[in-house]
This record gives sequence, C-alpha cells and structure tokens, in this order.
Amino acid sequence: MTEPSPPIERILIARDEEDLRNQASLDVLQQALGRYSIEEVDDIAQADAMVALGGDGAFLHAARRYDYAPVPMTGINAGTLGYYMSTPPDPASIDYMVRNLATGDYHIHNLPLLELKRLGGELVRLAANDIVIRADGFQAFKAGLVISGTQFEHFTGSELVFSTPQGSSGESLAYGGPFLREGLPIWSVVPGAGHHSKDFYSLISSMVLGAEDDVVVEVKEANRRPFAIGTDGAKVTDWSQQEAAFRVAMSQEKSIQRIRLNNNSYLQDVSRIFRGRR
Repeated sequence: MTEPSPPIERILIARDEEDLRNQASLDVLQQALGRYSIEEVDDIAQADAMVALGGDGAFLHAARRYDYAPVPMTGINAGTLGYYMSTPPDPASIDYMVRNLATGDYHIHNLPLLELKRLGGELVRLAANDIVIRADGFQAFKAGLVISGTQFEHFTGSELVFSTPQGSSGESLAYGGPFLREGLPIWSVVPGAGHHSKDFYSLISSMVLGAEDDVVVEVKEANRRPFAIGTDGAKVTDWSQQEAAFRVAMSQEKSIQRIRLNNNSYLQDVSRIFRGRR
C-alpha cells in the first residue's frame, strides 16, 4: 500500500513576471493558498513544494534555477501542450490542485535527469528531457560509441538523441524512438537518420539503457565535420570543436520530483500528446 503524501504547508511560486499570461493564474492561486492556509514563501529551502506558472519551458527553467532542489514540483499551464503543467488555468482546477496539496492527496514521480560530462569528469549540463548531438552543417555526423565500457559501433547519420522517459515524447519520438514510462530509471539512445551501406554501419534501432549505464561518444573527423550539442532544446555554447569526446549518463545525484494529482495520470498525458488535447 502506498504511503500517504505529507500535506503541503509552504509553497514557492515560480513565474516569469514579464509574461502577462500568468497574472490571472497567479491571482487565483494566491487566493486558493489563503483559503487552505498554505503560506507562500520566497526561499526554496523553506518550501514544501514549488508551483510553476507558464508552459513546459517555465517548469524546466524553474527546476534549473533552483539547481534541481529536492522539492516536489507541479505547474499551472499557460502554454500549449503542457506535459509538465498538469493543472489548467481555470479557477476550479487551481482550487482542486491546492486543496489536494493541502490534504496530501497527491503522489510523486521521480523523474531522472541525464548528465553531459567531459571525459575528465567535469559536468557541463543536466538535461530533463534530452541531450542531442548533431551535424552542424550539411555533412553527416560520425561518432564511435562506447556503451558501459564496451566498444559498440560507429554511427554515421544526422544526429544521436539521448532521452529520459519524460523527454521520450519529443525529439527521440520523431526518429521512431520508444515511449518510455514516466518514473522508471531508464533512458534511451535513438539514432537519427542513420546511414546504412557497405561503407557505413550505424545503430539501426533505439537502445534502452539502465540507471548504471553510460555512453561515451567519440566524434570522428570533428575538424572537418562540425557538430553541435543541445540539451532540452538549447544549444550548449561553451563547447569547443576540439573536444571531440564526451560522456552521457543518468545523474545519480539529481532528479525532479514531479507532483501528480490523483485525477491526472501519465497515460492521460500520453493521450493528450497523441490526440492533441489539452
């Protein structure tokens, strides 16, 4: 039997003050906090939970801003799809969310993060959705792959996508990658437009890896085949073309604790993604 969740007594609200779409949701949220005697705080160290206002980008920005602090998160959607933002912006939905937080009527999914590291061990970025390495021009991208210490094969194609379960509905899905169940300690490596001939051999399908696995990518011919690396849709700018090898793995130290209300399931979100419903 699942242990009951603790009632939330203090909430930090994360928002972009310049985004006027959030003002109406903020007013309704603050009124609901007052009705259920939940205190709004500004210090993440004092918060029992964090509520982000906006779209999925606002949710991920808030997680990064507070360095993926071990504080449960949820969100009120003012964007389009809103995978992370489970609560619609209408007053009834916001009231339902706050009431359930106040009574502990919710559960938490632990969302793994991927880490991009230099081979010397220096952390470059954490990614909640995906890490993408691709050709930064019109030539194919070529790389060798070492998976958990085993020389696996070479890859030639457009890009490689490393995806978390919660990110598996994005870039990796576009290349036929698997839809991974949210909350599982797994991740995937998905080839994008791999070349297959007598001269080129590449991954022909996606691979699903576990929490203890890692992948070392050794870029080939980097001096004449420029490449780019992105995390969660943003280009990694502090990366030199001379750094032609890096390591991707699941973070063992950081994660996102996502709050799910009992009227919102992972499969309902999957349905919205495929059917285009909010």
